[in-house]
Amino acid sequence: MNREFIVNEIRRLARENGGRPPGREVFRQATGIRPHQWHGVYWPSWSAAVSEAGLEPNSKATAFSKDFLLEKLASAVRDLQKFPTNAELMLHARERAGFPPAKAIQRHFKTKEQTVSALSEYCEHNVSFSDVLEICRALTRAETKPAPNAEKISKPTIKGFVYLMRSGKYYKIGKSNHVGRREYQIALQLPEPINTIHSIATDDPDGIEAYWHTRFRSKRAEGEWFSLSQDDVRVFKARRFM
Repeated sequence: MNREFIVNEIRRLARENGGRPPGREVFRQATGIRPHQWHGVYWPSWSAAVSEAGLEPNSKATAFSKDFLLEKLASAVRDLQKFPTNAELMLHARERAGFPPAKAIQRHFKTKEQTVSALSEYCEHNVSFSDVLEICRALTRAETKPAPNAEKISKPTIKGFVYLMRSGKYYKIGKSNHVGRREYQIALQLPEPINTIHSIATDDPDGIEAYWHTRFRSKRAEGEWFSLSQDDVRVFKARRFM
């Protein structure tokens, strides 16, 4: 491993990257040449090595051009015949010399949607990647197409509540559009405390109240008051909307 060989490798990778020199990590991945083989041996820094190769050192933020990243990504999509996951892209990068780290692509385009959009636009202007363009378009259609049996289900309109309140050993089944206020009003009329056990949201307060009154008619004590068992209470509490 000599100085001239390392310089020539820097120049080769720069040519493949549109004239931009590789970063030290990209260089290591692409060539297998580790920092201890050049750092402090031939150069005090990576910038010095790049300068000796006759290239302008670049910052991390501009280490790869957008077109270079998209070209490499397009080649990966073509090889895999699919848009790669992050793990697949990382493996692809490690197995191919001169391929940028997966993180470089992820940092540049941020989200998958942005990446697919940018790659589609790139392939539209590069006919050699027409097959990759079709993969991108298919992916976009799949992600925007609704599920086969998906139906827009509107939320039920809640017009009120049918409540179950307890005072002493008896339970009251009634309707209200504000259960808390109704509990307060009833409490003023009773000698014993009253507590709300459960309330059922409904778009038909009259009908649902009548349903429970009919269901428990054999246990009616007086008016809206019933003598219910714990099983009866559990049945009522099992409903959240009717």
